[in-house]
Amino acid sequence: MIKKMIKFMFYCTCLAISIPLVITVFGIVLRGPLYRTTVSYDMASVRHHGGYNLYNSELTEELDAWAEKHPDADIDEISDKALRATASELSFATSQSSSNPNSLIKSGKAHCVGYASVYCAVATHLLDELNLSDKYRCDHLVGHLYMLNQNMHSFINHKFFSNHDYNRILNLATKEEYLADPSLYDYLRVNQVSNRK
Repeated sequence: MIKKMIKFMFYCTCLAISIPLVITVFGIVLRGPLYRTTVSYDMASVRHHGGYNLYNSELTEELDAWAEKHPDADIDEISDKALRATASELSFATSQSSSNPNSLIKSGKAHCVGYASVYCAVATHLLDELNLSDKYRCDHLVGHLYMLNQNMHSFINHKFFSNHDYNRILNLATKEEYLADPSLYDYLRVNQVSNRK
């Protein structure tokens, strides 16, 4: 009887440890597909802030070296590099910040507007370096987030949460879009997001 009780307690302990572990691993491995399935982006406008060139020599040297090592990079690879570079240059702040990527890189602080601005400058620099700017364009988008078809911005009555900035790399010939949210990437490492259908 005692052996059965010990065996039962052992199995319960194993289950208590393994179930949260499996859920955690599942969430980490599938966070991108789970996010894209439950959250979508609805574009409201394109934010035009005058195609800034990057002046940070360390960053431009890093990007140029990457482009030289990856002359056949596709849009996934270019976007991933732009996301990594943006995340390494910025940390999230809720305070008002510039939309000039050079100022943002210097301060190191930004909210979603700044993240999207820096990403756009980095991606544009890479597209130029790889001679792809006649085929692709990076846009800084403003829109709304929908979770399970519900506008998330309607639940929060604060100017800061009235919309969200993210990016699109657009194939100029086919109009195919590659969407990325650099502020989301900095926290969750989700490298691609989806349009609301």
